[in-house]
Amino acid sequence: MILAENPSRPRSFKQLPRKILTKVQTMKFELKRSDVRRGAFLFFLLMLLAHCQAWASTTTSTAALEIPTVTKTPTPHRGSQAAKKKREAVTSQKKDAGSLEIPDSQVEPLTHQTLPTEKPKTKKKKGLKLFAAPLGAYKDTYGFIGGIAVIFYDPKTQTRLNNTVNSNFDQYFRDRLKFEWVKPGEWIDDCSGYLGNDLQSYYGNGDQTTTVHHSHKSKLNGAQFDVLRHVFGDLYVGPSLEYRNRKWDQTNLDQNIFRNESEWRLGLQNRWEGRDNIVAPRKGYFGEFDVYALPNAQTQGLGAKVWQIEGDVRTYQPLWKGSVWASRLYATNTFGTASYSYHYTLGGTSRLRGYLSNRFRGKRCYVAQTETRFKIWKWFGADTGFDIGDATDTRFSS
Repeated sequence: MILAENPSRPRSFKQLPRKILTKVQTMKFELKRSDVRRGAFLFFLLMLLAHCQAWASTTTSTAALEIPTVTKTPTPHRGSQAAKKKREAVTSQKKDAGSLEIPDSQVEPLTHQTLPTEKPKTKKKKGLKLFAAPLGAYKDTYGFIGGIAVIFYDPKTQTRLNNTVNSNFDQYFRDRLKFEWVKPGEWIDDCSGYLGNDLQSYYGNGDQTTTVHHSHKSKLNGAQFDVLRHVFGDLYVGPSLEYRNRKWDQTNLDQNIFRNESEWRLGLQNRWEGRDNIVAPRKGYFGEFDVYALPNAQTQGLGAKVWQIEGDVRTYQPLWKGSVWASRLYATNTFGTASYSYHYTLGGTSRLRGYLSNRFRGKRCYVAQTETRFKIWKWFGADTGFDIGDATDTRFSS
């Protein structure tokens, strides 16, 4: 079947009227312009979105960099996902710990923040202290004495090293070195040594002697070592070793009394150390009970089995600023016959003050003292007190 050609359909645009052709061409032009506008609008939107995304990413990174410098940042809302995860983590920790509850103050903050921290203040360590002072005194035996004392002292442990040198610039000279190492609650080690010339005023033995005396010069050297270990409470126990060597200058002396000596003394010390300060106590107490043996006494012609016991008790009580009330009870006894250097003496500046040095001698003695000490300036002070005692070879007469 052949369809007939529609005579109304134009074969080309040229056959259309000029108005129609112009209208069609105008329509095509308008359509092309709208497409361009639409594309330009879409391109503008895409560029705007791209710029917004870039601006958002830049702002986020800048804020992340600025967070460490912020001293305080707000915590996220309780309904946020991060807060929920944090609460779930804390709840699981509490379940794992059983009855152990973690306080809120120990929960880490949900946001990181850096706060300014201060360096901890460190206390200055107290080191060794050095003291040096001139010495001056008067003793009836030696006359005027001068010298110097040098002390290294550790305030923390009360360990000390001191050296004293004094002389009357005639017949008396003494150099004494003492080191006391203290580790509180564990050890007390005491080592001392001395050498020099000694001048003795001998009044006789016992408590019934007169003031008539003879002076004898000798060379005296010695050393002592004490090692004490803490046992319990304030008690320290340990061995003691002492050596004394004396050689008299005169050879025509009574050998029963003034024989040359080279004598060892071995012992066991029991010390109760309850003082607040070993060097300059203000309160507390001190106690000591020692047992000694002189194994070399038989070779010195004094007989065998020589034993000595010594007891010492001291108390300290503060009164007012810079003053202390101190009391002491000291007693000794010797079983057997000891050499001249191991006899106990009273008089001088330490025991039974007010009497001359070496005024009373004997195998046994006791002394009771009480005094009040006053601080004048730093390490300088004065004291006033009362002493009573006796020394004898037989029984005490007072």
